[in-house]
Amino acid sequence: MRILFLVDGYYPGIGGAEIQATLLAKTLIQRGHQVLVVAPHLEPDLPLNDTWEDIPVKRIAYIRIPKLSNLFYTISFAIFMIRHGREYDAYHIHMVHKMASVVGLLRPWLGRPALAKVSGATEFEGGVLDFRQGAFYNRWVRKLLMRLDYFQSLSSFSKAQILAAGAREDQVITLANGLDTARFELSPALHLEQETNETVFAFCGRLEPVKALPVLIQAAARLKESGNLNFKLNIAGDGDEEKNLIQLAKSLGVSDKVNFHGRIADVPLFLSQAHAYVQVSRYEGLSNSVIEAMCSGLAPVLTRISGNEDLVVQGESGYLIDVDDIETLVKHMTALIQDRELCRRLGLAARARVDQLCELNSVVDTLETVYRGEYNIEVAKPLLAESL
Repeated sequence: MRILFLVDGYYPGIGGAEIQATLLAKTLIQRGHQVLVVAPHLEPDLPLNDTWEDIPVKRIAYIRIPKLSNLFYTISFAIFMIRHGREYDAYHIHMVHKMASVVGLLRPWLGRPALAKVSGATEFEGGVLDFRQGAFYNRWVRKLLMRLDYFQSLSSFSKAQILAAGAREDQVITLANGLDTARFELSPALHLEQETNETVFAFCGRLEPVKALPVLIQAAARLKESGNLNFKLNIAGDGDEEKNLIQLAKSLGVSDKVNFHGRIADVPLFLSQAHAYVQVSRYEGLSNSVIEAMCSGLAPVLTRISGNEDLVVQGESGYLIDVDDIETLVKHMTALIQDRELCRRLGLAARARVDQLCELNSVVDTLETVYRGEYNIEVAKPLLAESL
């Protein structure tokens, strides 16, 4: 098959949607399919026709005029689809934005299956799928989007929002991000019983306000104040909040407990040195970092938000806490510090959960049936929350 991947943002990028698009494209190419990634030409230094990790990339050039750039980009992409869209067997849209609207507009003429992945809050909070937006433009765009064949929902919360925006039940496929589980071995620090009394908590992601990392650093301070000294918190990633977070750790007296590693190249190695994973975000779609940590057999402590609720069975494969609930966060972290066997038990259950929901080949198998126009939502394997 010839499959068009549409990424409505910077490509290649470090965001979850871009990383997932790359992983899926590489897997499909290995299976003998042809994949082209199409993205806007956002950086003048990047070529219009490119290759990234052996994946062909086409960037759409457009006229840049203040307040009109989005319009010109949309027109340029529409022209590309009219000229070349029917050369492909299926369209996989990785961000529901301008590209999705154009494909919805052209879908009757294109005559090929179109799947749009709904990845996060941007589509719902004031975005194109925010059913609370009643202006004519918003209603018109949503009507175009409903002409797509399927929406890929990453969580039960996202599914409910997509349905509220006007989609039919049989249009929504609840399918997790795929993960190459073979890349991740069970953490030797936890599961090979290496000699250490120190419990290492890990976090990996963007250092941005939505991640609520001050809550995590305050929890570290509470642990230290209560006499729980046998722990360390490793934070990997960079972002706008990095300097503020380093200063907060210093002001709370936990610079000796909180280590900032910056952006890392080897995520499996970083996770292999930890015992538990903590994430206190205020919103996520379906976090790749959480999936990778659970695949490494780390005991997860996560906020009870979209995506996390689908991955973790409370008390069986990890713990869920309310957003900004430092007291409960400290309680669960304390339990994991004091009980290494509890860490192992939760970590093994977390790994089994990811194997069940996110194994890459299983996800790609499902996507291939969508691309061929053979997907049957009535007989499909239950996924995510529907499997509970």
